[in-house]
Amino acid sequence: MQEEFEEFAEKAKTLPDTISNEDKLLLYGLYKQAIVGTGTTGIYRPSALLETMHSSIELINLLLFKC
Repeated sequence: MQEEFEEFAEKAKTLPDTISNEDKLLLYGLYKQAIVGTGTTGIYRPSALLETMHSSIELINLLLFKC
């Protein structure tokens, strides 16, 4: 999953400028959660990390499809 996430993080850099700021902010938030974590509980949960990575990949696919 980590390799796939990194691949899609690179693809996100190629998204056109027409992507809305709302979508960019959502994507950035998911990216930061996947990289840093939520920081709210102080408890590391690998399952939550995988869910966030999966959500990031889904959003990037959606945004690439919209373009």
